[in-house]
Amino acid sequence: MSLVKSLNSGVSGLKAFQTKMDTIGNNIANVETAGFKSSRVSFAEMMSEKLGRSGGGDSAPQLSNEVGLGVRVASIDRDFSQGAMQSTGRATDLAIEGEGYFMVSNGSEQLMTRAGNFVFNKDGHLVDQGGRYVQGYMADDNGNVLGGGAAETV
Repeated sequence: MSLVKSLNSGVSGLKAFQTKMDTIGNNIANVETAGFKSSRVSFAEMMSEKLGRSGGGDSAPQLSNEVGLGVRVASIDRDFSQGAMQSTGRATDLAIEGEGYFMVSNGSEQLMTRAGNFVFNKDGHLVDQGGRYVQGYMADDNGNVLGGGAAETV
């Protein structure tokens, strides 16, 4: 029975490490993707087993008598920290400083993106690389956003 536990611990470690390698590979593959936010993997102990009784009496230090039975992926977290701003020389390339997203619409649903590499389509609308319309709120001549309205296609 002990050999099976050892094998299960090893297999769980290999599976968790494979998830970490997949995440690192995704980060490397997308290093030049506009608006991409990298991820990191956090691990946690899957469970532990108590073996026999722990340490002596009340005055003796307690010895650990638990052994781990494997590892699991606790979470895969996105890093939303501010990236470096770079000028592209294109008037339609935009960036967001701090938190936030650009709102785009495919006609039936509104989506969010951090990628600001926009272009004008043949109809003169500002769109993302997937052809989704950039959305925004109306503003006055001084740049103050007018409240109470719905987002509109730019």
